[in-house]
Amino acid sequence: MGLLSFCLLTVMGLIPVGLTSLRRAVEQTVVSQIAQQLNGEILLTPYSQLATKYGGQEICFDEAGGQVADLSKARYKAQMSLSNPIYPGSTNAPTSTPIVGSIQTVQLNIVKTSGEAQSNRYTIQVPNSGN
Repeated sequence: MGLLSFCLLTVMGLIPVGLTSLRRAVEQTVVSQIAQQLNGEILLTPYSQLATKYGGQEICFDEAGGQVADLSKARYKAQMSLSNPIYPGSTNAPTSTPIVGSIQTVQLNIVKTSGEAQSNRYTIQVPNSGN
């Protein structure tokens, strides 16, 4: 009887750890879905409209990753900013280089608005396809 109770206590002690891992995995999946959705929208946006549509923009999402208009109902908030392209291993590209008019960098930061602080940053390089 003592051995059985020891085993049950050990299993019961692992339940909170498992639930925490499950919750974090679900949150990371939702954040990845939001990032993938926004990445697709950004890449489909005409290059000339990037600054007006995504410069300094904030979009709110609920716990399932659906877009909501009310910040009080939001679980995640996506903050976007635009910058000049960055060469690997360097700071911003000089404005005189030809790449500046050909590529735009969109910084996407997805922040969890409730619970423990969690922030995920993504960088999207958008090429100028002539529109």
